[in-house]
Amino acid sequence: MEQKYLIAKATNNITGITLQIRDLNGARFELTQKKLAEDFAHKYAEKLSHRTQQSWTGHVEEYTPGIVKA
Repeated sequence: MEQKYLIAKATNNITGITLQIRDLNGARFELTQKKLAEDFAHKYAEKLSHRTQQSWTGHVEEYTPGIVKA
């Protein structure tokens, strides 16, 4: 069974553009850290909303390293 992780994302509510947040040091959110990942995503969305003056929504998704979802 392959290990799954969570990735924090923010989606622009006007344009639909989604940005994912990656830690350049390779840190990942384990599935057991869902609340922490959600908080991180929401804070990133708030930062983007302030910076762009548009509404952003933070959310998390599960992913498996090495598998690309089309």
